[in-house]
Amino acid sequence: MMRVRLRGINSKRKRLADGSWRTYYYAWKGGPALRGEPGTPEFAASYNEAVAQKVKTPTGRLLSLLQAYQASEDFRQLAPRTQDATTSELFNKRLSRNTATSRCRRLRIAAHGESLWNGATGLP
Repeated sequence: MMRVRLRGINSKRKRLADGSWRTYYYAWKGGPALRGEPGTPEFAASYNEAVAQKVKTPTGRLLSLLQAYQASEDFRQLAPRTQDATTSELFNKRLSRNTATSRCRRLRIAAHGESLWNGATGLP
């Protein structure tokens, strides 16, 4: 039998109400719980599902607006260095809701995502 080392597995040992101990396994620190016991096919499948979910591009209202702006003609007309700086500022930093909203307005994202800002999706 071949042994496979799964990277990043986080385990926590908890005392149950009856006084016994149980070990819980997570795909990574703060990640989803894994099913099964280590070494079982169920455990490996659970880990692979968790990793596949982590790799997927997140979808959200702000992200879709940023991607729409990046695909727009206004963005493509910017100088390459300005495009890089704008992309870095918007995508690589965590922004608060107020900061993100004001930057979106300043970059005219609202004009490109009008249907997203007019309340059709529940945005203010």
